[in-house]
Amino acid sequence: MTNKSILQILLLVFSILIIVFSYKMYFEPIRSEKTKLENEQLSYENINSEELNILKEINYNSSDKYGNKFIIQSKSGTFKNDNKDLIIMNDVNATIMTNKNQIINLTSEKALYNSTNNDTNFYKNVLIEYANNNIACDNVDIIFADNLIQAYNNLFYTNNKLTLLADKAKINFLTNETRIFMFDKSKVKVKVIN
Repeated sequence: MTNKSILQILLLVFSILIIVFSYKMYFEPIRSEKTKLENEQLSYENINSEELNILKEINYNSSDKYGNKFIIQSKSGTFKNDNKDLIIMNDVNATIMTNKNQIINLTSEKALYNSTNNDTNFYKNVLIEYANNNIACDNVDIIFADNLIQAYNNLFYTNNKLTLLADKAKINFLTNETRIFMFDKSKVKVKVIN
């Protein structure tokens, strides 16, 4: 082999390593974060009943440093012995009372509740009601560290003036800012109510 061929092979190997490293650094964490909650839901739901503890009539109340209050209730729930912080709840009702006296109500068939930080992933027939606005969707994540509610998948938003079909909505419950958008940058479908 000539020096030129060896140099070309080394450059090719180096290029492949850079591509793999870039993918692992930037794209895999995004994908793994998205699937993390989905995997936790599936692992809890598919576990054998002898490994689960069953709770009835669950009620958690908490508040944050800004004065926002969170109440979550469910008819029943389960948790594994090895991770008592994550609870799969059934027939869930939740209320966020913001420090600006806004009330946000959420209902769903299921939710994955983290009792250490109150972050909650609602799924299956989720409904959000706040200030004459209604959002029906498949999934809602409440992330308290960011004061954020993320609603996504088959999102249907209505209020007194319009109806929207979109992929995702983000609601900051400190600033009352709501952003509604599509995943693929296409336009949100809007229907004005007369």
